[in-house]
Amino acid sequence: MTFTIEFWEFFLVTFLLAICLSTQTLLMAGCSLVLLILTGYVLICRPAFYQQSRYYIGFALVLLIYPILSDFIVPTLPPHRFDTTLLNLSNTLFPWLNFQHITHTYWLTEVLSLCYSLTLFIDVVAFLYFLVYKENTLCAQMQFTWYIAFTCYILLPVEGPHSLGVIPDWSTFGPLTKFNQLFAKAITGTIDCFPSMHTCSILQWLLFVKRYGSTGLFWALLPFSLLVVLSTLYLNYHYAMDVVCGAALAFGTHWYMKRYPLSFKFSLSLPKKTNQLC
Repeated sequence: MTFTIEFWEFFLVTFLLAICLSTQTLLMAGCSLVLLILTGYVLICRPAFYQQSRYYIGFALVLLIYPILSDFIVPTLPPHRFDTTLLNLSNTLFPWLNFQHITHTYWLTEVLSLCYSLTLFIDVVAFLYFLVYKENTLCAQMQFTWYIAFTCYILLPVEGPHSLGVIPDWSTFGPLTKFNQLFAKAITGTIDCFPSMHTCSILQWLLFVKRYGSTGLFWALLPFSLLVVLSTLYLNYHYAMDVVCGAALAFGTHWYMKRYPLSFKFSLSLPKKTNQLC
């Protein structure tokens, strides 16, 4: 029997293994092991079903995992965070990207809050577009980056500048800023800081458009992309290291997908008895 495995699927397994190794509760470790066994069952016993629905399953898992980070996964992890380390590295390597003590102006904060909020919406819409029109390479690249990010969230948990008390008081700002704060609290886990997936996602779209789209659309998207990257620092959601690593993740996966094949195949011989059980 021949299976086709894509690289993002390896990082799904890595994410589950990271939870097993990092969690402090048997329940979470058990749930992760059950998901690993279920994944193996689907791959081995239902390969035809999986080949047809792998991108839909992957998209559903991304939407499922991201919101449950703070409610179910974070409480089971060790309490240590790497915020101080990242802050020191950011200030040492990229001191010009430190926005933590600047004076925030009303209208710039409103514009950047809008850009920051729109990024996740664009991410979901674009993903659905790729699924409907079967742009498998782009679907795979998105899932590739998200599962790398999920694994980093578990192995290198970082809460962000708010954990160090450097978040401004947004109560005096406008409705877009206040909405963005409420929205971020509602959908964001407490350790989803390193790497910055707002930076990674928007730069991915920019690279997609440059490679597959028109030049005009690329130049139209470029200012918005730069505003999104700026918003992650200006609004104090991320350290400079988060943004730099998010950009590296976008460019790295884009380069990888251009240079190497999307997937590879391997053969696995199963005894007849096993096939009958499936």
